[in-house]
Amino acid sequence: GDDFAGADLRILLAAFLCRPTDLPEAGMVLTNMARLDEGRQVILDRTQPFFRLLTRLIDAEDISLRRAIIETVRNCCFHEASHEYILKKTTAVERLLKRLLVAEGVSDPSDFEELPTLLKAAIEEARSKDEPIELEKDAGIRRAIVDTLTMLCTTARGRKLLRDKKAYAVIKAYHGHETHEETNEVVFKLVDFLLGEEDASVQIELLSSDDEDGEDGEDDFARDLEALAATAVGAPKPAAPKPAPAKAPPAPTTVDPESVLFEVD
Repeated sequence: GDDFAGADLRILLAAFLCRPTDLPEAGMVLTNMARLDEGRQVILDRTQPFFRLLTRLIDAEDISLRRAIIETVRNCCFHEASHEYILKKTTAVERLLKRLLVAEGVSDPSDFEELPTLLKAAIEEARSKDEPIELEKDAGIRRAIVDTLTMLCTTARGRKLLRDKKAYAVIKAYHGHETHEETNEVVFKLVDFLLGEEDASVQIELLSSDDEDGEDGEDDFARDLEALAATAVGAPKPAAPKPAPAKAPPAPTTVDPESVLFEVD
């Protein structure tokens, strides 16, 4: 039944997030599951850390893993009711925009000052090392990122939040480096969304929603790891490390929270 299917997906998600490089094929399974509304609901469950931890794999070094994660995020954006959660309570957009950063970062210094912290840190790190920022090399992944950002523009609220994150400053610099014509066509559509003026009634509604907003959420990695370990089958809740007693027998093998997603920022 549906309950069993949802439980199976939660088990798969927990196992995958504990050892993503050990279960590379699970990434594509999640991408396919996110094409279904039932799958998206499990992945985007706000009481679980699944989506927040998945977004950290947007920066995975393995290209197949990176592609699977970004396509999963894109498919999750078909759930329009979760757009605000994705934009405000996770770092998904910042990590996607980071993949589109080019050597010059952003052209306008004032735009740089207003970038989200994650993007400013990436640009500053590259400058401190005197190394160019590398645009995402895979054309298919770049297209998936642009598609995802465009999907998040389907509501006025989504467009407003993307503008607040200075998405256009990144897209403007990236656009001149995109060599695939079909992707550029989607970039033009994205730019139209970001630069378009909202109706007066919409602007009033957006101002009203701003008054009701709290601060954007940030990833709490330690909290999410603790929640993940509690979800994983057979995994004990992580405890604070204690010194091993003299001549103690080896501890039983458990999920090591410190090793989760070790390969990404």
